[in-house]
Amino acid sequence: MKNKKTLLFILLIILSCGTYSVKADRIERKSSATVKIRRELDHTGIFIGTSTTDEMPLNVFDVNFNGGTYFGYCLDYAYRASSTMSYTCNPDTSRAASALAYAYEHRTGDNLVDALTMRFIAIRLDKSQRYDGHGKSQNVLVWLTLRMNPDPALHAQWPPSTSLTGNETLLNQAYEKSTEAIDNTGDGNSLETPSNSLTLTNKRVNGKEVTYTVKASNPIDKSQLAFTCTGCNIKNNIQDTWNGTEGTLIVEDTENDCNFSINAYYPGSGAYTCTTSGSGTQQIEIFVGAGSTSGAINTSGAPTQKIDDSINEGPYYEGVCGPTGCGTIPADEVEVNNCCEDSTTSKVSEPILNDLFCRDDDLKVDYYKLKSGINEYLQTNTDLDSNYCQMYCTERTQVDIPGALTATNGKYFKLAQNSVSGTYAPHTQSTKRCRIRVEYDKWLTDYRRQVDASVNAYNEYQKNKAYEAAYRKAASEENDAHKVKVTFKVTCERSYSCSEYKKDKFGRDTTTCIGTEVSADKKTSEDISYEYYDHNFTQYTYNRVKSVHGSSNESIASSGSFGTSITNTKRIITSINSIGNAINEFTKKYSGYSCSYKAEEYDAVKNANATLGDDSKSEAEKNSARATLNLYMDDVSAKAESYGKAAEANNNSYKAAVTQIQTLQKTLTRCDKYFTDDSVSSTNSAEQMYNLPTSLSSFKYTQIYQDDYGNPKQTQVTVGFEGSCQYTKETDVSTPDTFAVSRNGDNYSDIYGAGFANMNVFNTSTALSYTSNFGQFLGNYSADKMFWHDGRYTATCDWNRTDVDKYTVGTDGKVVTTNPSTDDSAYRLVPRGEVYNYKSSLVNYSEHEFVFSYSSSYDGKFETYWDLKGLGENSKFDKYFEDGAGTCANQNPGDTSLLTCSLSSFHGGSFYGCCCGDSNGTTYSTTTCDPYDDKAVKYEFKIVDPAKMFPADTDGYADNWKTTLGNTAREAIEELGKNLSTYSPKTLSYSFVLTPSDMKQIKKYNSILNSYGGYTDSDLTCDCSEVQGDGNKDNGKSCTKCTSSFLDNLASGKILKDQTLIGGWNRSDKSIAEVRKSGNVIWAVNK
Repeated sequence: MKNKKTLLFILLIILSCGTYSVKADRIERKSSATVKIRRELDHTGIFIGTSTTDEMPLNVFDVNFNGGTYFGYCLDYAYRASSTMSYTCNPDTSRAASALAYAYEHRTGDNLVDALTMRFIAIRLDKSQRYDGHGKSQNVLVWLTLRMNPDPALHAQWPPSTSLTGNETLLNQAYEKSTEAIDNTGDGNSLETPSNSLTLTNKRVNGKEVTYTVKASNPIDKSQLAFTCTGCNIKNNIQDTWNGTEGTLIVEDTENDCNFSINAYYPGSGAYTCTTSGSGTQQIEIFVGAGSTSGAINTSGAPTQKIDDSINEGPYYEGVCGPTGCGTIPADEVEVNNCCEDSTTSKVSEPILNDLFCRDDDLKVDYYKLKSGINEYLQTNTDLDSNYCQMYCTERTQVDIPGALTATNGKYFKLAQNSVSGTYAPHTQSTKRCRIRVEYDKWLTDYRRQVDASVNAYNEYQKNKAYEAAYRKAASEENDAHKVKVTFKVTCERSYSCSEYKKDKFGRDTTTCIGTEVSADKKTSEDISYEYYDHNFTQYTYNRVKSVHGSSNESIASSGSFGTSITNTKRIITSINSIGNAINEFTKKYSGYSCSYKAEEYDAVKNANATLGDDSKSEAEKNSARATLNLYMDDVSAKAESYGKAAEANNNSYKAAVTQIQTLQKTLTRCDKYFTDDSVSSTNSAEQMYNLPTSLSSFKYTQIYQDDYGNPKQTQVTVGFEGSCQYTKETDVSTPDTFAVSRNGDNYSDIYGAGFANMNVFNTSTALSYTSNFGQFLGNYSADKMFWHDGRYTATCDWNRTDVDKYTVGTDGKVVTTNPSTDDSAYRLVPRGEVYNYKSSLVNYSEHEFVFSYSSSYDGKFETYWDLKGLGENSKFDKYFEDGAGTCANQNPGDTSLLTCSLSSFHGGSFYGCCCGDSNGTTYSTTTCDPYDDKAVKYEFKIVDPAKMFPADTDGYADNWKTTLGNTAREAIEELGKNLSTYSPKTLSYSFVLTPSDMKQIKKYNSILNSYGGYTDSDLTCDCSEVQGDGNKDNGKSCTKCTSSFLDNLASGKILKDQTLIGGWNRSDKSIAEVRKSGNVIWAVNK
């Protein structure tokens, strides 16, 4: 009745309010699934209301979940489900889960009945979503309400048009099955967890690693078991150790918070509900463990079981997660200058080592207790045993780059020299100071445990060997000399006699007298014998030792000599059964007699065996029986073997303990000498411990020139660099610096004392022997009682040009692209300053190392780039440079280069314009370039080889050299160049002599003209009659026959108004005007 009332109440709410929603908080363990709809259940014969066409559909599904395929049932009417939807399946913890599982386990085999049964259970137990927005789901509710409540008034209120009609057989069958499921499970039960489950036991913590023994409540195939971890890494493959119900799992904390979740994937069993996002979507119920599973387990979704755990002990916990009370670790000190104009030096420093630790008041050691967050500095690339020591390091780096550059347009510049290294490239100096924190107290505890184990094994070995010797001697004496024969009588008697006794069926006399009784005694007896060896044990002595634990030493001392103490025993060698049989055979002959015998050893053994076979006897009684058997049935040979095997086991235990002692000694030595002795480790070289990724790939500078149409064009020249870092390990770090402050005595404990502890203990792996000379097995070891050690690694990185044997293209801007040695090589136009790795007679080149041609046509300050990265271990300091204030041109360092500088360019006589940059005057593109409005370009020039002025094609420029006069002049110049007569006196055109006073006048002249534009005042007088429009070059013509008024004045001996030059024109044969008219000066004309 309770279910009926509940359903009716819900129905009334839905019909009156129109909507129904439930919000419940629960922990979801989601796992992805794919759904495939089966269509064979579409036709049910059930209709909505009195319709004959609006048929209620039923669907079932194939659900692929966690490696298995399961039969799925929809729980909601008129809700959507599609194979394109992404489903997640969770263990069903609703109150309907048990009833749904019962219905599945008791399926009828008719999919229509079973599917409708699932839906009815979901509705009746409040799991179904009931409202679809257009009333059809209400028809299902009405039918169920009327089926559960026969009240005529209620049926009159809800006519068939509001219910379901049609296949009443199917409806009633499903209703009855849903009732059966609910009645057999109750409406409040649920399936909380899958039937199979895992437990994690035997937890072992080692630093940030945790090892578990995993146990399953039921067998799981290893292919169907997998683990993932949230907040940790899985360190092993459990399938390697899984035996079906048990295996080993190792995880490692990765979030440095000591908390993690282990996700287990395996085939559970029970009801799961699969849902998808979005409104109006179908719930699908599957039953895991009841369907088929195949293939490897799927770990892409949520787990079958989730286990939350944490690390709450050990130095990793103390340093990373646990409260320390030591305060906080200071932040890094950062002084980054992305632009050399601020400073050519940048520094990043992590905290000094002592700032990572505080005093341990329990151990009374300074700078030892771990501060919270120290794991950031933990080194994992060592072979140190983290059970006893771990290394923590902090780092600092200084970067120095060359300063700003200056260049004259059309000429060359040389890289600035690094003021720190003397090189022409960046220089980095990095230091890594490390502290090995030794848990000497823990090491000593474990060491003493192994020493005690070796002492115990040694003592037990000596004892067992002594007893083995005693029993072997007794065994060797089991001979005729020590054999004893015991004969005893079995006597049978009676106090009267009879002339005739009644016979039994075997013809033997019974006790029934049928003859004449005679009052007279009758007695008979028989001798029975058995043999035994008599054991008289010889005493053997053995030596025992003890471990002595002191504050400054560990030693082994004698604790005295002891002897074997064995009670003399016997071993009956005659079969006990044969003795008993002999007694029985004799007494049977005289069944009417009273028989007796006295055989001490035999009776004792017989009674002891009976006691041991009697379950009603107490353990004390059985122990007494065993002692009796040991006294009379002593198998000394077997005991000798037993003591020998025990001694061998002791020897193995001894060797295992000694091996651990030696391992612990090596472990502590490695902790103590890691910085000072290369032989103790395979990972402690400077290169292994401080392997920086620092690299410099190139230096880049920008050139901006004007094309033939007056537009600024940009090209960036890349100069390759290569280099390496030199690593050193400093063994003497006793001198404090600002990076690590240490003082003598800080690293010892006031409890354990300073210095070394002498360990004179068992330390040889030689097999033990039965001896009193235990000293032969001892060995010495000196254990440093220091709780921490400091070391320092340094790395110095420098770079040089990678293409010092390459050549820069000159101002002609043309190079050979194919083999330069062939005459038919093709040409291409390339940016001026481009670098090539070959020379050619056809290429105008300049050799260089740190000198570069500079063909920029514009004045300005241009940004240069050092492509330096990988600062600090694992490039950890790059972030500080990427987040710096900005490059010289206010660019983001993370998008360009971490370190930049500037190159200031000045015109060399040709005045194109200025790339004056932004507010700080530095630019990196043509967007800030403007022409000089009041200056005209008077000439273009290039540096030439007089023997071959134009080795490449001059198409598009140098037109004045292509005229008749130009060709004549070029041929004359090249002829002189070939004859090495270019600078011969006979080819002299202009000659001036300038004295010091003349130079002072020229300087004054320059100073005066600064107010008139300085070097930009062109005083050339040219013939521009054929140039259209005042200096317009677009017509392809140039001004010709240009002469300098300054040279005219210099030749006349007067450049200042009131002063006369002492020197001046230096040709007596011709004046400057005559030279210009002579054949030595050939003027070019326009084409």
